[in-house]
Amino acid sequence: MYKAVNINLYQEAFYTQEVTLEGQTIVLEFSLNERQGTYSFSVYGGQENPVVTGMRLLPSVSLADGLLGAVSLTGYFFLFPLTDKPINFQSISPEVLRGYYGFAYIHEG
Repeated sequence: MYKAVNINLYQEAFYTQEVTLEGQTIVLEFSLNERQGTYSFSVYGGQENPVVTGMRLLPSVSLADGLLGAVSLTGYFFLFPLTDKPINFQSISPEVLRGYYGFAYIHEG
């Protein structure tokens, strides 16, 4: 059985947040590349050691799958649409990201 932990998305172009997943506290960093119009995220473990950096956010794709073992995580991140309305993900703004997409950590448990 799979579990999903919803992670808040914010309207800022750059922000960090601390989350606890599978009993492990990590820091997620989100940033908007305004020139390319793309978002990326990074994962940091204890003492802000980088685990995954600069991974582009793409909808409906398993993100960082198999890359989180250094912080004892077994799952992956997933960006999912909140609506059936077609959205041009290539020209996304912070408001559109938060309003039309959700972000979750998926793991067995």
